[in-house]
Amino acid sequence: EASSPLWVTLAAAALVLVLGGANVTNLFLIRSEQRAREVGISRALGATSRHLFATLLAEAALIAAAAGTIAVPIAMFALNLVLARARGLLPRLDAVAIDAAALAGLALVAALTALLLAAAGLWRSRGVTLRETARGSSAAPARTHVRLVLSSLQVALAFALVVTATLLVRSVWNLVHLDKGFSADRALTFEIALPYRGYETFRKNADYHRTLLERLRMLPGVEAAGAVSDLPLSGFTLKRFLDSFVFVERPGQAPLEVNGVNWKLATPGYFDAMRIPVLNGRWVRPDEHFDDTFPIVVSDGFARRHLGASPLGQRIRHYADPHWWTVIGVVGDVRDDGLRATPADAAYAPVLDQEKGAPFTAGSLTHVVRTSVPPESVVPSVRAAVAALDSRVPLAEMQTMDAVVSRSMARDALVLALVTVAAGLAIVMGVVGLYGALAYSIAQQRRELGIRLALGATAGRLRRDVTRVPAVAIVAGVLTGTILAWLSGRLLAGLLFGVEAGDAATYAASATILLATCAVAVALSLRGLRRVSPLEALRSE
Repeated sequence: EASSPLWVTLAAAALVLVLGGANVTNLFLIRSEQRAREVGISRALGATSRHLFATLLAEAALIAAAAGTIAVPIAMFALNLVLARARGLLPRLDAVAIDAAALAGLALVAALTALLLAAAGLWRSRGVTLRETARGSSAAPARTHVRLVLSSLQVALAFALVVTATLLVRSVWNLVHLDKGFSADRALTFEIALPYRGYETFRKNADYHRTLLERLRMLPGVEAAGAVSDLPLSGFTLKRFLDSFVFVERPGQAPLEVNGVNWKLATPGYFDAMRIPVLNGRWVRPDEHFDDTFPIVVSDGFARRHLGASPLGQRIRHYADPHWWTVIGVVGDVRDDGLRATPADAAYAPVLDQEKGAPFTAGSLTHVVRTSVPPESVVPSVRAAVAALDSRVPLAEMQTMDAVVSRSMARDALVLALVTVAAGLAIVMGVVGLYGALAYSIAQQRRELGIRLALGATAGRLRRDVTRVPAVAIVAGVLTGTILAWLSGRLLAGLLFGVEAGDAATYAASATILLATCAVAVALSLRGLRRVSPLEALRSE
């Protein structure tokens, strides 16, 4: 399941790289146009395309080398930041480093960038002669359109990244507000693993946990306390896999075998501490004892799918246990195996205090303490209660239930952060590129625009004429970006939750964001029209 986040991250980085390349290419083309007279003189003096390419390649290589050098410390800082947050979320992170292979890849990208920039500059200078660059000539419309095509490409790539980031934001929002089946607010959890010496029997195990829970409930600020063998969202365990086979008794027929049932041990107070509702029947009382009856509580989904309309009183059996357990209650479904997974069937067996009854030990249980104050404030008193009962017993994995939920969403949050940063960079570079291309185009047309003003054209008419082609380029970029975003939906399939890759509302919101930022870039570039002077244009003619 690590492939989807990695591919999405790589795709986002590649789009930013291409977008940055288009931006620099656009600026390089503008620089080449400004040097058209120099190129014309060079050709007149006998310079060949090979000589011009060598000159352009030297300049482009200098730019690429400087960029690559600056990129190394930035990459090291960013990588350390990501690795610090991604420990345990993705496989083989310990092998990720800025090593010789990474530097070689950087050098290769820089070299290819320099070659592409030099080729673009040479393409721009083809056919340039000294006559063409004489005073009074202007940039060819085709070259202006090339710059706008590159700007349109930047808008398309930025739009694809904004759509991706918006889809991931909505997915994480849906996960945060998902009904998990329990309440993580103000719940503190910790694991107790009893040593074998001194706790050899079920009774000793059960007595320890019962006594500890009684002491925990008496602590100031504690509302409820309970324990369970398998905490929700704690990850896949071999025990859960082995405990997943259950038989349901059917009088007069062979028992029904049900796979995928999370068989757990739980103590009184656990459902109160986790705010898991009891929908039918009841749970075991703290002072309740059993003779030959083994009570059990099942989840609502298990009851509906396998026990019918009257689950109470029916009997089920674990595959490794010869005894039948009688259902005395039904509780709400809990998302044990992850927020994205459908709530699995579950059966909660009480921690029995007799030697017979089940092949399960309560030696290792995760305790849950529900508090009326911030959970962190009761940590010292909880540690003191555990130490006072038996100083040999270790207390591990102390954390809030909110932290458990956050850890289960950490991979989604990491990918969201990376893609959001990429989308932000894409918007900035796209807007800057659009502004630069349009501002330069206005500067190149200053004499023409000044003459039109002298002949009676209004400022509003000039603004409409100047922005017509850029507006078409922006709309074309959004349409192209829509296609790119739709094609990238396959990469997002494993990361989205509660939203489709082709969600129309997301596309509309992303288009609104991007069009608004592009409008700001266009408005800023139009300030160059204020410097258009009819008198200056007539004098130059």
